[in-house]
Amino acid sequence: MFKYSGDFKNRIGDGVRDAVIRVTYFDNGTDGFKVSYVGKGARYTTFNIVKTNTQQWITKEQKVSDFTAAFIDPREGAKTQDEGVDFTIWSKADSDKGDVVDVETYISEVQVVLEGDAPEPTPTLEPGQTPSPTAEPTPTPTPAPTINPADIKKASINFLAGQTADSCSESENDLIHIFWAGKNNDEQINNSGDKAYNYGVTQNDEECRAIDDDKRLVLIYSNPLNEAIGNEPRNAKIRVRYLDQGTDKIRISYISKTKRYSDLNIQKTDSGDWKWEEFVVTDLVNESDDQGSKGGYQDGRVDSKVSPIYPDGPNLTIWAKGSGDAVGSTEYISQFELILEDETPVETPQPTEQPKPSDISLEQDMDKSTLENIAFKWDAVENAAGYNVYRGEEKLTNEPITNTEYDDSSEELVWYEDYTYKVEAVDIEGTALGTGTEKFTVNKDNFAGIRLLDGTTYDTTYTGEKMTVYWGGTNQHVANTAWFGYSEAAEIGGIKCRKILAAHEKTDGSGGWINGQRISLRFDDTLQNLIGAEPRNAKIRICYYDNGTDGIRVCYISNTDRNKTVNIQKEDTNTWKWYELDVTDLINASPADTSANNGLQDEKTNFAVWGKTKEESNERDTDTYIAEIQLILE
Repeated sequence: MFKYSGDFKNRIGDGVRDAVIRVTYFDNGTDGFKVSYVGKGARYTTFNIVKTNTQQWITKEQKVSDFTAAFIDPREGAKTQDEGVDFTIWSKADSDKGDVVDVETYISEVQVVLEGDAPEPTPTLEPGQTPSPTAEPTPTPTPAPTINPADIKKASINFLAGQTADSCSESENDLIHIFWAGKNNDEQINNSGDKAYNYGVTQNDEECRAIDDDKRLVLIYSNPLNEAIGNEPRNAKIRVRYLDQGTDKIRISYISKTKRYSDLNIQKTDSGDWKWEEFVVTDLVNESDDQGSKGGYQDGRVDSKVSPIYPDGPNLTIWAKGSGDAVGSTEYISQFELILEDETPVETPQPTEQPKPSDISLEQDMDKSTLENIAFKWDAVENAAGYNVYRGEEKLTNEPITNTEYDDSSEELVWYEDYTYKVEAVDIEGTALGTGTEKFTVNKDNFAGIRLLDGTTYDTTYTGEKMTVYWGGTNQHVANTAWFGYSEAAEIGGIKCRKILAAHEKTDGSGGWINGQRISLRFDDTLQNLIGAEPRNAKIRICYYDNGTDGIRVCYISNTDRNKTVNIQKEDTNTWKWYELDVTDLINASPADTSANNGLQDEKTNFAVWGKTKEESNERDTDTYIAEIQLILE
């Protein structure tokens, strides 16, 4: 999997580009492999390369005309592939079935040439042709870091969810690395039996390393960082970002002058949030007077291949079990920082009680909140110079704000999601004085909606606000293809939805057509009371896939007709579209109806979307795809 650089994405631009994709691979076996890029129509636009077992290196080209920097989802915006990558090579082609034909795939080079760009082409090797000695790159040893130790004031490492040596972390200036029992190779990283084993996950929307109860996360500093620390006690800040889950402790062991394992403990409070914990130490050294198997370093063998870059042993350990804990739990660590301070000794400050998440009470301002924004407020905090506001882990304020209210009007907000907001009060120096967390949604007082999904059981066919999908009297007709209200689970254009089948001949031998299938909705009591018994203004919005040139029939209840009909004419653009209809005669039950339905539609439903109009022939009808239906009362 690959990510494009920011410069390359800028060169791609916002539109669709012609491009040539070149892949150099070893032609072993007769299976194939798959190449996926982000195209105009899908995040995974794919072509396959079939191998012919020449046992040679070969370069193949594929010209594409739909190359983009991001696939545009009409409801959720720009998207790349899973895990934020832009380009994927799979070891198995779509045409390969089973495990028998699949063999390893070897890739040495990948090029993407945009139209108008002209990098030097890689020579194409035909079957039987012997590559020149320069066809394969010659590995070069990793050079020792050239950073000046005197310039090092801070070192940091971000822990990632990868399971290989190159994807488990990102280290600023390569000053800190995860220590894997001396051998930073994939085999050792996946050795779950080793005490230093940890594994990559994404927890609460943040990439991190998970440490089980009896394991630990061990770090080793490069030689320049060790030289910057020195062998005389000095002041430093040790900062760890952790998931505050459970009420046990996390232990951090650093090297001090008198101990190879000087312990610090984080006491968790089970807030469920990602937090930073900062410790100030006055006795940090690069090698302790306390001698062990690796001198003054912590325990662990360093492979001779990397010893010119690293010291004889590791420097810091994060344990899943804190001091005094009888039993630990799985801990999640996402970042570590070491900040070197002036060498003048300072007193270690006594720990102060951290403000509790309930110190600030957040309240949604429903008078200012609409379907498109979330407004909320809070009481002022004593001595606070300002407030930082977060939605999830995203900071919404560049600088602390001084007022005690916030209005989030981001285009990312959708009606079917809850959003967690956090307000952090800070003093003039940026020190936190208190926090508050609360979940809010957009104002749906005069709104009803349903998002149709690709589930195969009743509860997974939709998520709704004041609306439900009607599947018959007992909601057990989800799989009954003969029922008029039947729709199939589907995904098209990258969006999950329901498919209303086109008119089709019956298969039971009785003759005739099934041509009246639809999606039927029922409104709950709250919505029916909001609509009321007098005609009122409303906006109906339907998200549909524009395939074919037939039509879609929409039926709502008006004061003159329980099946007031509007037709949507499709134009075969093969894109997702929104249809909006302003009505002035919406009512909760039609007084013009004298049937047993009491003013409601058949089966006592309130709204329907049909796969075809009354005027169209069965032969002209095509499948209909519906993703979302909204009703906004005005």
